[in-house]
Amino acid sequence: MFYEQGKLLLSCLERQTFLQKTRTGQGLEEQRQNTINDIRSTIYPKAVVASPTMGCMLRIASAGPSSSLFLSAQTRIIEFPEIDILSNYHYPYSGTLRGVHDWERGKILLCEGKWCRETLIHEILHSVSFPCVRSDLRRRLINFFEGLTEFFAGYVMFRCYHNVIKRGKRMFMTYVL
Repeated sequence: MFYEQGKLLLSCLERQTFLQKTRTGQGLEEQRQNTINDIRSTIYPKAVVASPTMGCMLRIASAGPSSSLFLSAQTRIIEFPEIDILSNYHYPYSGTLRGVHDWERGKILLCEGKWCRETLIHEILHSVSFPCVRSDLRRRLINFFEGLTEFFAGYVMFRCYHNVIKRGKRMFMTYVL
């Protein structure tokens, strides 16, 4: 972590540029596929998304009166305002929400303006991992799975983006366990 003008930042200096490149649905989908390829090239060559993507309705709380948005099965990843993620997913909130992998619907929701490349890797690792198909273990071992996921996200970051790190660019882990 580092400070910029008295403000604590939990991400790298290239985060804003990265977010701008992925702002569209197509950009997010391209990065999702690039990240799966990064995972395949570093830790698991046979990695595939474990749960099928389903269409679903999500509550929208950020735009005035409560409404809903339908996400088709083709939408596998989307950027959403934090309040909308929190109104749909009841997780213990620690003030550091960056993204959510919806195990049941096969969707990744990234917290608008708060996620980065490491968050994307972290959430996609969830989508290709064992708990996707073993819901009975998911809640019981949540801290174990989160720790392993964060470890492997760091490993993928180091292996795939070490040239950025060597050029003196700062990249940081965004989840604190």
